[in-house]
Amino acid sequence: MTDNFLKPVLHQLAVVSKADYPTGGLQGYCTTTFAHLVAILGRPHFLKGDKTNVEWAYRCQDGTTFSVYDWKQPSTPIDEYRWHIGGSGQSLAAFQRFTGLHATPFSFL
Repeated sequence: MTDNFLKPVLHQLAVVSKADYPTGGLQGYCTTTFAHLVAILGRPHFLKGDKTNVEWAYRCQDGTTFSVYDWKQPSTPIDEYRWHIGGSGQSLAAFQRFTGLHATPFSFL
C-alpha cells in the first residue's frame, strides 16, 4: 500500500452537510483500510446511506467538494478495500492533495 506520499492537510477542509452533499458522481478509487481512513478523515460523517454504510464529505477552501464512501457492501469494509471517491471536476485531485492518499481515476474501460 502506498498511502503515505503526502502529508494530510484536513485543517483546510470543512465538513459538508447532507444538504450540501457533493454533486457529481464516481471520480475514482482509493485502496486502503477503514482504520486508515478514520485516522486521516476522522469518524465517518454519514452512516447507513441508501447504498452505503459509511461516508465522508468535505469542502475545500476553493469550493471543491469530495466524498469517500463504500458502495453496495453488506457491511462496512474493514480490511483493505477499494473505496469510492465522488464529486466532480477536481474532486479526485482535491482528495489526494488534502488526504495524502493515492487514488486512481474511474474509467469505463
